[in-house]
Amino acid sequence: MAESVSEHYLYPGGIWFGSRKTQLRTLLGSCVAITLWHPGLRVGGMCHYLLPENPLKDRIGVHEDTRYADHAMRTFLRGIKKARTCPMDYQVGLFGGGNMFTALEREWSVDIGSRNIAAGYLLLQRSGFATTYEDLGGKVHRQITLDMSNGTLFLRRGTEQTLVLPAL
Repeated sequence: MAESVSEHYLYPGGIWFGSRKTQLRTLLGSCVAITLWHPGLRVGGMCHYLLPENPLKDRIGVHEDTRYADHAMRTFLRGIKKARTCPMDYQVGLFGGGNMFTALEREWSVDIGSRNIAAGYLLLQRSGFATTYEDLGGKVHRQITLDMSNGTLFLRRGTEQTLVLPAL
């Protein structure tokens, strides 16, 4: 009897890291998702962060909040350490960061998507990761699915046909 594959949807601020036969899914606008997959051990995960860093990060007693890129990366790194692997062994995807709030950008001179993209690049580089796949920016939402059984990524931009990005 074939083992069933479970589906796990990541809402904004969600993170998942593990090795089960799972399909991870999320929907992105200005938020960014980082996907990780270790082809040898078939472990990895996905995070969906809203903002680059927690504005309260310097306060004592602030808990890990994976709505923020810096906290999500620390959570990933703990999972990687527990799996006895290292960042350079993972296939990494960086997705999202769309400019979804053009009216706010004009009013406040803030492009949340661009800030989220910059944070993702910086945190991945500092942590020793290299990106395998990227689909960033623009003015379109994205649907991302990571199949943990084989590392395949499915990417859909807006209403376009879904692209299949196979594990390397």
